[in-house]
Amino acid sequence: MFSLEDCANHNIPFLYSYIKDVRKMQKIVSEIWYYLQVGADIGQGYFGDEDGGVMSAFYFFIGLGLYPLNPLSGEFVITAPRFPFCEIDLPNGRFIINAPLASRENCCVKSVKLNGELHKGITINYEEIKNGGYLELELEKY
Repeated sequence: MFSLEDCANHNIPFLYSYIKDVRKMQKIVSEIWYYLQVGADIGQGYFGDEDGGVMSAFYFFIGLGLYPLNPLSGEFVITAPRFPFCEIDLPNGRFIINAPLASRENCCVKSVKLNGELHKGITINYEEIKNGGYLELELEKY
């Protein structure tokens, strides 16, 4: 399990993906996202909302299911989004994320299709999506 101290460095949960324990990473990220929603129970709007927007960005990216572990690389780690459907207006087109089974229980990515083609790996590069496109995620339970 994780603790609030683990949230101090937003990248820690995603590092499991580097040791090839992607499912554990996805489970932890899911639990963090849902835990942050109950921040009002600990006296805040959500955990860490006094930090100038860092937690808001973290919350947003986890919600999308695309996390910029290393922003300079242009890559996003793919994890289960928290919403079944999302549209993002980018400068050169619309990028759609479709995960119809998105739920707290379905926190692991089973398969990824980018523009109808099977996508291998746990990352997606901004160059692949900057002109818009369609990302379809099949999700499953941990």
